[in-house]
Amino acid sequence: MDNRVTGHHYDVVSRYEDKAYEILVRSDNIVQVNLTGAVYKRSDIDTVIGNIRTITQSSTMLILVITNKRSRITADGIRKLFSKASTSYPVAKAYVISRPVHFILAKLCLRIYQPRTPIRFFGDRAEAERWLLSLISC
Repeated sequence: MDNRVTGHHYDVVSRYEDKAYEILVRSDNIVQVNLTGAVYKRSDIDTVIGNIRTITQSSTMLILVITNKRSRITADGIRKLFSKASTSYPVAKAYVISRPVHFILAKLCLRIYQPRTPIRFFGDRAEAERWLLSLISC
C-alpha cells in the first residue's frame, strides 16, 4: 500500500477492528492505531495495548496513533497512556492530533510524566511517519 500522504510504501500485515479503534500492523514496523470519536478510559487503553501485543511480534515496534477530532480521554486514561506499561513496549510513539487543546494537554502530560520512550505529537501525519521511520533507519 502506498501512503498517499508520504509516498512511503508498506503492506498491511495484520488488521484488528473494534468499534472504538482499528489497529494496522504494517510491514515497515509501524503499528498504526486509528481512533474513532469514542471516550477512552483506562480499561480501553489496556485493551488497545493488549491487542497490539497480541497481533504483533516485532521487537522494533513503532506506534503511530491517529486521533479523531471527536476522541476524548478520561484522566485515568491519560495516566495509563503515560504509565510504564504503556510506554515500555514500543521503541517510540507518535500521535497525530487534530485539536489544539489536545496538543496542549499532551505536551503538558509529557512534561509531567517524562516517559523514557520517545513520544512526540504532530499535527501532520507525514511528519509523524517520517520521524518514526528515521528512528529505525539510523
